Amino acid sequence: MAVIVPAPYTQYGGIWKLSAASASKGAGTWPTAPGAPTIGTAVGTGLTSANVAFTPPSNTGIPAGVVLYTATSNPGNITATGTTSPISVTGLALLTAYSFTVTATGTSGLVGPPSASSNTVLPPL
Repeated sequence: MAVIVPAPYTQYGGIWKLSAASASKGAGTWPTAPGAPTIGTAVGTGLTSANVAFTPPSNTGIPAGVVLYTATSNPGNITATGTTSPISVTGLALLTAYSFTVTATGTSGLVGPPSASSNTVLPPL
């Protein structure tokens, strides 16, 4: 039974590898996700909202650049997006303690890993 493999691959010693010609055409062009932002301080700003501060990642991925940041609450996975710090997260429940993480989406469309968790915030009454 013959195995059909896409053209850019060649078998070497029983292992399929990307041919040298195909590999050289794509060298350095594979998109990558940005790194994790560095979390700052989360501050309750109203009955059901908080501002989440962060520092952008130094690694902005390939192609270089971050187009969007997403803050996500724990608990509830409530999200808010923005292009700069801080991000305002709304829709939080009263008398519920929240922490947040932030991810960066690169120009490649790939989402990087989340930041560490923020401090805990209890929206003020």
